Amino acid sequence: MEFLSALGLVSIVLLNLGWGIQVFQVVKTKQTRDLSLLFLTVAFFSFIGLQVYTVLEVDNMIYIIGNSIGMTFVGILLVLKIKY
Repeated sequence: MEFLSALGLVSIVLLNLGWGIQVFQVVKTKQTRDLSLLFLTVAFFSFIGLQVYTVLEVDNMIYIIGNSIGMTFVGILLVLKIKY
């Protein structure tokens, strides 16, 4: 694996780890008052744009899977923000 591919993989893992930790925290505490609905909405649509770009232009399965996981985490946070 070349350096840039490894860097991309590590970055995707770290990004999704951060989102995953946030999801876990919200599920555990059932509190979302510190989360911005605007930020989550922008992040969600950013992931959609990245996913379309990755599928159509980059065609790299690592990024496609990583973006899918990130989009799922942000989607969960959006639903929890609205619910709580």
